[in-house]
Amino acid sequence: MYSTIHKGKVLDFHFKKIGDNIYSFYIGDIYVGQIHEIRRRWSAIGKTVGKFMMVKGFATRLDAAEYLL
Repeated sequence: MYSTIHKGKVLDFHFKKIGDNIYSFYIGDIYVGQIHEIRRRWSAIGKTVGKFMMVKGFATRLDAAEYLL
């Protein structure tokens, strides 16, 4: 299990499957974004709308999760 420190607390990474190859990503109870697997590559979509909302081409789901953090 992976974790990070946020505001002095250790929070675990949590993935919740919401569809075929689509996961919601949380640290503790904090929603961070969505992670998609498309053609054996992973994409990250942050919860906030911005210029770099979707980034494609990560090798692993963990790589995409770390990008969102």
